[in-house]
Amino acid sequence: MEIPSDLIPVKGYPGWKRDSSGIIHNTNTTAIKRAQEKKEQRKIEKERLNNLENDVKEIKNMMKSIMEKL
Repeated sequence: MEIPSDLIPVKGYPGWKRDSSGIIHNTNTTAIKRAQEKKEQRKIEKERLNNLENDVKEIKNMMKSIMEKL
């Protein structure tokens, strides 16, 4: 992502700049990278939770099957 050089700093918000059309851009690449990493971590945790839920469902079904055979 290339950041245009004609951006105007937004008062009170370091790393934020406004372009000629009024759109505000976050130019703090460290903060952007950190946010992307957090998003990826949340995605991994969600997948992990879904896998655990599926495992529990599978165990419950196996237990039901065993109980029916007794």
